[in-house]
Amino acid sequence: MVQVDPLNVVARSHDIVLHGRLLGYQPDMLQSLMYEDRVCFDYGGTVMIYPMDEMPYWRVVMANKRQEPRRVRFAEEHGNLIEQVLKTVQRRGPLWAGEIEDAPTLPTHALGTFRSGKLANQALYYLWLAGEVMTHSRKGIERVHDLRERIVPARVNYASTKEEADAFFALRVFHVYGMLTLRAWRNVYAGTIERTVQTAEATDRLQALRLEGKIVPVALEDDPKTPRFILADDLPLLEIVHAGHVPDAWQPIETATREEMTFLAPLEIAIATMFVLALVGGVGAGCCQSGWWPYGDLDAPSDNPNRSRRRSHRHQRRPVGVRLVCPPGARAAHRHAVRGRWPGQAARTDPEPDICAVPA
Repeated sequence: MVQVDPLNVVARSHDIVLHGRLLGYQPDMLQSLMYEDRVCFDYGGTVMIYPMDEMPYWRVVMANKRQEPRRVRFAEEHGNLIEQVLKTVQRRGPLWAGEIEDAPTLPTHALGTFRSGKLANQALYYLWLAGEVMTHSRKGIERVHDLRERIVPARVNYASTKEEADAFFALRVFHVYGMLTLRAWRNVYAGTIERTVQTAEATDRLQALRLEGKIVPVALEDDPKTPRFILADDLPLLEIVHAGHVPDAWQPIETATREEMTFLAPLEIAIATMFVLALVGGVGAGCCQSGWWPYGDLDAPSDNPNRSRRRSHRHQRRPVGVRLVCPPGARAAHRHAVRGRWPGQAARTDPEPDICAVPA
């Protein structure tokens, strides 16, 4: 899962992320996967790229999105226009918003969004969120829309049951965000499936996943009273890193890779960084776009202290220590702590958090 961002300074954000993760990546590769092979699709208020095989589950999310109060209100007020725009796409698609006949604009105070004020464009966006139309291709940064059935392969062009979708996303949240508290999991889960999730439901779902052996509890040494959960499949990796070793699957492909990593930071710090980002920040979620840097100090320190900028805790890029405690019964190795700073940078005197978790 990678976030799509139209901003283009050096290159578009999603291309930079993929270029950093895939050897030899070129932007045309993603374009081909999405708009020719139809292996992926984009969706959401925060636009993300998802595997096309997940479409049946996302159809349930799209149906829930329709029930959002502002979407219901828009559909009630502009139902005829929505139907008209859908028929236009059906007749003339694929097309982009600029090709739809103009309509009166919404007053600024009624928008509550940075999106287009044209009613026809708002109707097209409503249909996209509802899953009636999807992204066929792009004209620059603008989406070109067409009917879902013309884009989605027939084998996945159906909606799963609500129960199937709920179960799928319950586990998928861990694949994306890694280590989570109950409260953090509930917030992310509710935001993903687009419906309210009470604490009792969240507790029951996590308990069921534990009984099925799909997740396991872990604790942070400095916060042992707050249980956190990770995928059971990730526990062996956690134990290896906890023991101060590097998993075989994380070994550099070439010598140059190790040299480059060592140049930026000692290898053990880089490995700890990758693991914490994977478990806490959700590497698969495109953590650099979302602002999550639980480990770092990737900003070079300024020579002028007066130019330092204060950040909210959510956006602080500060070195953190990695101190993890395996759950009871797990093979726990000796305590391993990593503290990082830029070469030549004085050690901080202010207390540092041990880990910057997803906000609860």
